[in-house]
Amino acid sequence: MDIFDVYGFQNQVENVAKEENLKESLKLLGIVYFDGSLEKGNENRIVFEFSKNRTMAIEVRLMEKKIRFWGWIGDRQKGDYFWKYVFENYEELWHRILSLLIAEYFSPTEYISCEIVSTVNTNPLYHWIECPEDTEATEDDTLYAGRLMLFGFIPLWKVKHTKNEWKKMTLIESSKNKIVEYQFQEDIK
Repeated sequence: MDIFDVYGFQNQVENVAKEENLKESLKLLGIVYFDGSLEKGNENRIVFEFSKNRTMAIEVRLMEKKIRFWGWIGDRQKGDYFWKYVFENYEELWHRILSLLIAEYFSPTEYISCEIVSTVNTNPLYHWIECPEDTEATEDDTLYAGRLMLFGFIPLWKVKHTKNEWKKMTLIESSKNKIVEYQFQEDIK
């Protein structure tokens, strides 16, 4: 691959990330719609798969209001998570895909559960909730937009919790060595 291929791909990423087209955004990453989605065995599930090896990339569970991101790159001993790579190198594209999935398959007022899972083990590596844009304050506690750090580097901005919930989550996750802190959106410069 020469430098012109790299620049060409980067331009494609930037153009696709600006558009509101889920199919094109996923196609750029080698991900396609699985034809068996919503059929017997997958009645309430939409699946997108990696076109090269036909393994699951994204699973949208309609009844559970959940999106699961799959993908391990490399062999069992040495490798990395596909979505970590996408975020580190193409953050805008990551956020575009997530927002397009939510817009395509869910109501804008629904809370959507999101998970990143490995193909080796279906237990979530990380879990978060995407909140509606217009979340109102509750009677007792105000909700604060903030960020959690997935893999220690992926900020998720649309997460909203009360200050007590943020503190509790930090303690729980810190004990698992996953998340050690949180930041409120207004505190980030």
